[in-house]
Formats: sequence, C-alpha cells, structure tokens
Amino acid sequence: MGAALLAATPAAPCAASFPEIPDEAPRYKGWPVDALILEGVDKDLRESLGEGLALSGESKLLGKDKALCFVHTLREDLERTRPCLARHGMPDATIPVELEPRPNRKSLRVRFRISGSVVRGSEARVKGVPGALLDDIAPVLPEPGSVFQDAVMNRVSTNLVNALQQRGHARATVALSVEPAGAYAVTVVFEVSPGPVCYFRRVEVVGSPDNLEGLARRSTDISSGDRYHPRKLRRADESLRLLGVFGQSRGTPEPAGLDSVDVTVTVSERSPRTIEFGVGYWTDDELRVSSRWQHRNLFLGGRGFEISALYSKFEQRLASSTWWPAVPTPRSRVSLEAAVTRNSEPNYTQLDLSLIFSTVYRFSALNFVQAGLDLSRVSVTPKEDSAGDIPDEQGLVSTFFAKLEFDGTNDRIRPRSGAASKTRLEFAPEPLGVSGYLLAEEKAIGYVRLPLGAFVSGRMRVGAAHPIPGEGDLLPNRRFYSGGATSHRGFARRKLGPLDESGDAMGGNLVFEGSVDLRFPLFKFLKGAAFVDTGQVWGRLEDVKPNQIEVAVGPGLWVDTPVGPFRVDYAVRVTTLSPEPRTQVQISIGSTL
Repeated sequence: MGAALLAATPAAPCAASFPEIPDEAPRYKGWPVDALILEGVDKDLRESLGEGLALSGESKLLGKDKALCFVHTLREDLERTRPCLARHGMPDATIPVELEPRPNRKSLRVRFRISGSVVRGSEARVKGVPGALLDDIAPVLPEPGSVFQDAVMNRVSTNLVNALQQRGHARATVALSVEPAGAYAVTVVFEVSPGPVCYFRRVEVVGSPDNLEGLARRSTDISSGDRYHPRKLRRADESLRLLGVFGQSRGTPEPAGLDSVDVTVTVSERSPRTIEFGVGYWTDDELRVSSRWQHRNLFLGGRGFEISALYSKFEQRLASSTWWPAVPTPRSRVSLEAAVTRNSEPNYTQLDLSLIFSTVYRFSALNFVQAGLDLSRVSVTPKEDSAGDIPDEQGLVSTFFAKLEFDGTNDRIRPRSGAASKTRLEFAPEPLGVSGYLLAEEKAIGYVRLPLGAFVSGRMRVGAAHPIPGEGDLLPNRRFYSGGATSHRGFARRKLGPLDESGDAMGGNLVFEGSVDLRFPLFKFLKGAAFVDTGQVWGRLEDVKPNQIEVAVGPGLWVDTPVGPFRVDYAVRVTTLSPEPRTQVQISIGSTL
C-alpha cells in the first residue's frame, strides 16, 4: 500500500540525494550511542520507529545494551525509517542526521531530524455495499482530512469485513485503491463484495481423540441452521480451551454451497496430567506448602480427577474432586469434592469434614460464577488456655453458597491497570445444621496508570454475617478477621478487631478494609511504594462506630519476580485505639486481592 501512496502523490526528490549522514561520521566509529532522538514525528510513531532501529540499543532484563556507531548502521537505520514514514503518510520525508559527540565519555547522541509533507485522505468512498448497510458501516470509515496510514487503512478494511460478517455475510471481501486528489491528498476507495447471507451447516472436529470428540462438538454450541456470525466461532474456540483438555483450538469456516458454511474445528490434545508443588514464607502464614495432582481426562469424555494438599501453621487441608464438563451448558461443569480441613489457631482448633457439590459457569478463563451446597461435619474445640467465647460445638452444617469472580486487569501476576473483584454469598439454614448463618462479602481492587511508570491501586473489602437465630454465635471460621500483609498492614495477622484476654483474635460479624497504594519505579526492577490502610472488625452490628476505624501509613519496596511482586512494607499506625504495637513489617508475594 505504501507503493500505491507513492504513485498517487506528487513526485518527491530522491531521499538518497540528501547529505543525511555527516562527513564526520567515520570519526566516531565504534563509539557507544547514548540516545537515538527522533524529531518531527508524533509520540506513537517515534516509539514504534525506535523499537525497530539498531541505534536504539537492545533491551535486556536488567537494563539496555547501547548500540555502537558505524556508518553502515546509520545507513541501515535510515533505510528502515524511510518506508515506515511512507506507510505513515510521509512518502517524501527527508532525514538529516546530526551527531552530538561527548568526547570526555567517548560516546555520542544521534538525532534524526525528520521533515516532509503529510499525505491526507480527502475523501473515503465505499462501493458495492447494499444501501441498508451504508449507515451501519459509516462510523468505521476514516475522517476526511486524516493522515493516510497503512495501519489505519488496513484496520478500516478489516472493520468493514467484520461489520458485514456480523450480519451473516461470511464471504465478504474488501479491496482498497487510492486515487490522486490534489497536492498531498488522495481519495481512498473501498470496493466491497458482500456475498450472500450464510448459515452454518455442520461442524467437524479434527485432532481430537475419539473419547473427546463428542465433548468438543457439543462445546462449540454451533447448530445447523444458525445464522453465520464470527462471534460464534470465537466463543467456540474459547469454550474448547476452557475445557482444559485441549492445548489449542481454531475454528475455520469453509464454503459449503451458495449460502452455507461448514466449520472445521482443529484442536490439539493437551497432556491430561499436571503435578504442581509450591512452597513459600511470608508474615501472614509463615511457612506454606501446597501440592496438586490432576488428571483432566481420567474417566474419559473430559471427566477428570484431582487431589490437592495444603499445609501452613494455621491451616491444613486435604481434598479430592471429580467433575463432569459441559453440563448443563457448554461453558459450565458440575463437580463433587470431598475435603478435610483443619484450622489451628491460638485459641481454638476446628476440623471440617466436607462434601461439596457445585456447578460453575465460566464467562472466560478468569471470570466465572459458581453455586453449590457444602455439607460439613464440624468439630470446634477451644484450647485449654483460651480466654475467649469460643463455643465447643460439633455437628452438621449445610451451607448454600455462591461466588462471582471478575478479573479485568491487564496482567494477572503484575497488574498495572484495570480492576478485579470477588463476591461471596453463604446461607446455612438453622434447621439443617447445628449452626445457621447468612454471610455476604465483597472484595475489589483497581489500578490506574500514572506518568513516568508509576501507578496507583485502591482496594476495598466489606463483609457482614448474621447468625441464625440472631442470638447465636458464628463458627470461628465463618467470622471475619483482619490484619496482616494482605489486609491491614498496620497490624499483625488477625490482630485488628475483637481480642480475648490473652490477645487472641475472636473475629467479628462485620469487617471493613480500604487501602490506597502509590507505586513508582526506583531502579530497573525495584519499585518504591507509599500506602494508606484503613479498616476495622466489629463483633456485632450494634458495635459499629466509624470513629473506631484504624489507619496506618508507610513506605514499601517492591521487586518484580516471575511469580509476582515481592513486597516489603513498613506500616506505622496513626491511630491509637488499639494497644497492639504501632509499627509492623509485612512481607508478601503477589496481589493483595
């Protein structure tokens, strides 16, 4: 397309005729290039150009390797720059080069002074589109007077095809031509061939083992006679990947008659077995070890089995589960889990033997809703030296639960923008167990980018629980707790809120937490932080008083690692409502949600 633009614009003088490379360039042979400066273009073009030029240097994990100055390197970078400028509406641009030596350091800066007239599109025409669709596709056309850029024209062509395909024209094509319209102006013509409105006829799965073929076909959710829409193909690909038994999936439409389309879904089988092991240490849980073994197709047809184990000072858990995929919808699955969980706190021990039946529907890999029933045999034993009101309780607890998780951040491990949330609802009717209650909890976190590589994050947690009947007590592991590296950093683990006479956490029926973090780069992978944490846990609703909210501030250091940010925070409480120590050092890895 760059060639078409050159042909449609006035003849330009040959760029090679300009004395762009200074005569003194050989004098600086082999000198390091401190910076390559591109003048005369906007920021986006400057960044995309710089990434592809040798004189910009090479980015490394811990910094950047400087390029060395040679005449042939200057010439090659100029040759790379010219066609890029042509594709961005500057076909006759000139690029005089200036060298700025630093003799005391034996290095230099290189400056490209880019100048030239910009070609603009005076008009955009569309041919071959039915009149009823003209108004629908008008918003995707370039504005008159906009700069002629290859990327923009290609994007417009793609958008035109997508607009037609979304209306069932599976075989739509667009051809682009350019006509002169004066000095440095062109008319852009999009010639459209919509083709007929098409309908799906059949789906064929390629690459799947026999025991998974029926599951794969059912999960595409494409039926014969459905009107063609590219969104159906994208959803089919995503639904197949969400099954967990296929490594890759791609649905390809193929013509099958005048107005019919067959879909060939090509999948690659993923290794069904996974073994995971993790170990870590941080201030909340101290030593924490976890492991998991999973076979995603042990019982064939995508029916899998999993065994997992977790150990920390305060929690030990052993669980096994099995599941049935694509039941009752292509994106849902039904699972059955059996688990043994032991919570060991300074003032009590709780043992849960659980059988959990649930169904989950996935909107995407990270966003889902889950609902189910948890039948648990619960045994709570207060410690002999416990000074608090921990009930000695045993019996069945039947809990109906629902969860909703959303993750719209730009990076799951090192987020810098977007938001995420977790919602939890639980209802245990008192007639179906020894302890009834109603619980709701919401956690949310958001990130906003700032200039100079900094960003700010805000986190909130709100929860409330009510025992049934109202005068009863919640089980210890159904209460809310706060304090620690991943909640209120001004307190040690679980030290915010009601405590017994021994200083052990009693938990409460209501919790509020809020925090704001400012994070900024210090040196390469090292980042600094400043934060404010607020929060409180109240035993009951009548205990809630806004003036009891505890506030802590402090600095922190962040180190980006492959498994997430390693954080060290130093918190100082500015409120004096609690007798707990006013300063805390918190260590953790990962996001605070």
